[in-house]
Amino acid sequence: MDVAGLVFAIGSIVPVCSSGYEALTSMKNFRKDSIALFWRLKIEEYRFICWAQANGFDTKPSGSQPTTVSSPQATSLATLRLVHGILSAVEALFLDADTMVTRYGLKRLDIPPSLPTPMRGNSLAPKRTFSLQRVTWVLHDKKAFERLVTELRGFNDGLADTMTSLSQQSLAFGVRSGVVSVARAADDLLAIRQVSGGNDEIQQVVQFKELNLANDSDAKTTPTDLWTLEIPFFEVQLEPSIASVDAMKVSLARRNGRHILVEWKYYDASEELLFLGRSIERMQRLVRLLSATPIPRDFRTIRAEGYLHDRFSSRLGIVYPLPTEAAVPRPTVSGEVSPNKPWMTLAEAIGSNRKMPILGHRIELGLLLVKAIIQLHATGWFHKSLETRNILFFGAPDASISSSAQTPDIDIRQPHIVGFEYSRPSATSEISDGKIGLWLTCDPAYVHPAYLQILKQGSSSANPLSTHDDRARFKAEYDMFSLGCLLLEIGLWRSLSSYCKPEYLAGDPTVWAVRLVQKFVPELGPRCGLRYQNAVLDLLFRGGGFGGQDTGAPLTNFELLQLVGSIRI
Repeated sequence: MDVAGLVFAIGSIVPVCSSGYEALTSMKNFRKDSIALFWRLKIEEYRFICWAQANGFDTKPSGSQPTTVSSPQATSLATLRLVHGILSAVEALFLDADTMVTRYGLKRLDIPPSLPTPMRGNSLAPKRTFSLQRVTWVLHDKKAFERLVTELRGFNDGLADTMTSLSQQSLAFGVRSGVVSVARAADDLLAIRQVSGGNDEIQQVVQFKELNLANDSDAKTTPTDLWTLEIPFFEVQLEPSIASVDAMKVSLARRNGRHILVEWKYYDASEELLFLGRSIERMQRLVRLLSATPIPRDFRTIRAEGYLHDRFSSRLGIVYPLPTEAAVPRPTVSGEVSPNKPWMTLAEAIGSNRKMPILGHRIELGLLLVKAIIQLHATGWFHKSLETRNILFFGAPDASISSSAQTPDIDIRQPHIVGFEYSRPSATSEISDGKIGLWLTCDPAYVHPAYLQILKQGSSSANPLSTHDDRARFKAEYDMFSLGCLLLEIGLWRSLSSYCKPEYLAGDPTVWAVRLVQKFVPELGPRCGLRYQNAVLDLLFRGGGFGGQDTGAPLTNFELLQLVGSIRI
């Protein structure tokens, strides 16, 4: 069988295997009766789905010839034969109802009137007359079923071994994010931790989501430990000489003789105490989350130390220690501190008229940001303020942008994400906080048209926090739109402000989004390649189309990760 024949055969088997996994994880009372076994199988299901997506195979029956995103010519005939053999074994396993009962401990509750034996011929796409999904299954023998999960793990190990080490890392990330994102309760997360085999990275993500769920479960009460996170304002000395276009948003300060970074969230001092109290409690819960130990590596954030309440300026501040690579301003001979600040925002880097970083570094930066937001969403949290001002770089010895007398050397492959002051959990018990404040501080050019319309309506209301419109849910797709704007700027190395005119945002919010898609996104292809352009387009369309455009089905997060990660320079 040649390459094309093997690719077609593999593509026809993948949906059968995917349906088999779905039937087993959907068994009656499976999660309730054996939560550990359920999550062991769920992990294997995600490993299989991510492998299929990484190789461009559709996991759902389409009725058409399967196609691949990756080039089958780049895969050896021997490897394709190995993959076909593994998948054929998995398919045969899922199609054998008798073995499911006699060897793997399942029990059929209802049996169709006619249950034909699966027939296999010499056809590349064999006739399949039995499906696990036609029968209602229950778990009868846990020990026997463990044998099935172990065998499926072995098959998935074999599939993973056919991938490069870099692809295996992406596969592990996709499985980690996917599994944690569908875990909705504390006992699910506990089970995942128990069956993850001591994997540090998945343990960290699970712990972060556990803390997020704890925050949500405490929503109707105020735990006393939240108040211990407040740092007395008199302990902090702000550095007035640090100049920045974002000085109102981020400040350099000193505490106990060392430098810290403070990220401010302003509030209206005249607002009702109820809303002010809610803002403070939201800040407390956010800082409790950001001060978790350890924060997952892919989050690209700085671990918070606590928060400040500057009552004189009506603002709350998240306190971060400076990263170790930060070039801290040092006193001069006269004792004054140099006005140079130890960080640079992505907005400043793009607008500084410096030499454009090499394409490989820009694509790596985009990939890091994609992974960070996918991981953040997996733990049940929205950012809500993604823009170039909220991506910081600190001094590094291996800089991809040349230094100047006024700014530190930076490496754009080492981003730190801030701007969490308006972030919130994705739980339905949470509502967006302070739309007026968000409208005043965020750049509307990064806001999805649907949410921008909500913000405009809220800012024109006498009391937007009291209107039911304010409860309109912020969606993960809105963060993805903002991420698409970021990747557009990184690819072209030009700020949105240079494209966006006030009239584009004054009326219909879709005018600006349509202009982005039709005029500026096509410029990415010649500069960064078609794959990068398609990734940005997918992100911009995540929240639905606008301007009457047919967007098609969006990529899954893992497919998006694969698309960006597959770009080679």
